[in-house]
Parts: sequence; structure tokens; C-alpha cells
Amino acid sequence: MRFPFVRGEAYTLRDLRTFAAELLARRQVDPAFSAELRSNRHSWAKAWNEELLPVSLYAEGKALPDEAKFRLMPDGHATDVELILPGGNLACQVTVADPSWADEGPGSSGGYLHHLRMECLREGRPAFGGANVSKTKGRIVSSPHARDVAGDLVACRRSLTKAIRRKAVHDGTGCTLLIYARGQRFLLIDFDMAALVAEAVRDSAATNFASIVVFDNRFFWESA
Repeated sequence: MRFPFVRGEAYTLRDLRTFAAELLARRQVDPAFSAELRSNRHSWAKAWNEELLPVSLYAEGKALPDEAKFRLMPDGHATDVELILPGGNLACQVTVADPSWADEGPGSSGGYLHHLRMECLREGRPAFGGANVSKTKGRIVSSPHARDVAGDLVACRRSLTKAIRRKAVHDGTGCTLLIYARGQRFLLIDFDMAALVAEAVRDSAATNFASIVVFDNRFFWESA
């Protein structure tokens, strides 16, 4: 499948939504392709999973029109994505927050744990949620992790705090920080996710970002 978006060039949100629909249709009839996409096996998969999919979710949450445009910025640019809107351009930093099961050590990198689970699934083996997944001598091992809703809450909240602090090392002046809280809506279904996100953002280190937006499928929160 051809990835139509070139860094530095502007496209409409209609283009993005059309590609997303075509991609979904392809994934539904080609499980092997879908598994490769989840584990960033295609040259453009990381750009889709960690930049453009979040942009599409942001556009959905803000009900942005098809005619609005976006630009995937070149590698090394001060911003990740630029949205070209009727009211002016919006410079965005984009990051993904996967549940982080520890402050340090093997369970601390939610993104790495997610990657290992996706690779395990791609290989046709079961992958369990949580921290008990590792790679030893080239083989990924995933085992059950006893969890409860309180632990899920802590892991999700920790990931949001880490995402903000990770991006805070850059100068976010004039930028909006988009945080894709991947899969967290499901884990936090028993809680007021908006209140939890607001608390995590408030308790994180101060940043220069003009605003912070946190979202997942069917969840959207934006700082005042």
C-alpha cells in the first residue's frame, strides 16, 4: 500500500481521512499486513502510528473540516506537524503515552513494552498486557501480569506525566502538545478519565506549551 504523504508538503484533512478509511479496509482483509503495521515494520508505519493517527484523532475531537490542511514536518524540525486552519496555523508536537508500569527499570517504558507486545502478536504468539514482557537473546517472552484497576490508573497517569516531561525538554513556545493516550480509555473505563488527565497535567512539570491536548478513541481533553 502506498503512503501518499511527503514531509514538508501540505494535504487536506479529507486526504488524511480518505487514506485512513482505505488503510482500515486493507487491514481488515489482510491480517499479516495489519500486524506488520502495528509493529512499525513498514517504512511509513511509525509516521502513521505516532504522528498522523494522532492528528486524525485530534481533528475528529475538534470536528475540523475536510478542507483544513496539515503538513507533516521534516525530521529534525522544531515541530512535528503543522495544522493549517481557517483561524491560522497551529504548530504541534505529538507524542504517544502508553501505560508505564514502573518509574524505572524494564516496566518503565510503555512505548517499548507496547512494541514488544505488537512484535509478539506479529509472530503469532499470545501477548499479555502489563509489564511482564521482555526480549532475551532475540526472543520476546510475554507472561501474565496480575493487575487491578487501581494499578492501571497509576500506570496510565504515570505515562501522561512522563510524556509531558519528555516533551518539556524542548522549547514548546507557541506549540500545542498532542498526547495520544493509546488504549487508556479502555483501561480507565471505571474512572472519570477527564478528571484524571487534568490532575496528571496539573501535577506535571511546567511547560512552555500554549496548550496540551490528551485524547484516545472517543476521548478528548484540552487544557484551558
